[in-house]
Amino acid sequence: MNANILCLLILLTLFGCASSADLEEPAAVDADNTQSSAVRTTESEEAATPDFGNMFPEVESTEKYNILALIRLDPNLSTFVMLVEQAGMEDAFAQDSALTVFAPLNTAFLDWPPDSLHTLMREENKAQLIRLVQLHVVSTKTAAASLNQQQHLETSGGAYVAIQKSQQDAPVKIAEATLVKPDVPAANGTLHIIDRVLKPLEDEPTPLEQP
Repeated sequence: MNANILCLLILLTLFGCASSADLEEPAAVDADNTQSSAVRTTESEEAATPDFGNMFPEVESTEKYNILALIRLDPNLSTFVMLVEQAGMEDAFAQDSALTVFAPLNTAFLDWPPDSLHTLMREENKAQLIRLVQLHVVSTKTAAASLNQQQHLETSGGAYVAIQKSQQDAPVKIAEATLVKPDVPAANGTLHIIDRVLKPLEDEPTPLEQP
């Protein structure tokens, strides 16, 4: 009887040691996998960083598209496209007469207050939304080089935006926004891609009280 008990204790001890080893080994593997996964994620994020200077790479000629069609082609402009559509201003962006559009990237909206986009897109705020979109449209064809010759620019809604004169070879800035891809020719005007949402020259608050 004592021999049986002794054998059982020995087996339990051996099983316990094996179980501990089995539990410890995967933990080390998981740590290695986690580290490798983090490295891969960082590499993926770096690889996924878009080259805004190389937008519309699959478009043979941007001049074949009106500005509305052109901004719909690039996912980096999807937020601005959504605002244009919600404001009911598609026709203004597709009209035949020459115009200039400063289209902000999706990243331009990241520093806005939480839920501000949803608030702006409510029907009761449509007038404010239209004002915001109009702030990014000029009723004439305007090249980036000509901006340095002006102090401000009148937008389609009647508000003005300030122009920051740039040094030689420096990117042009308009209302604190940098033209990350200027002078994209379209069938009905010129498209400039910018990294910030434009603010009016006056000290009046913008529809979302942008920071």
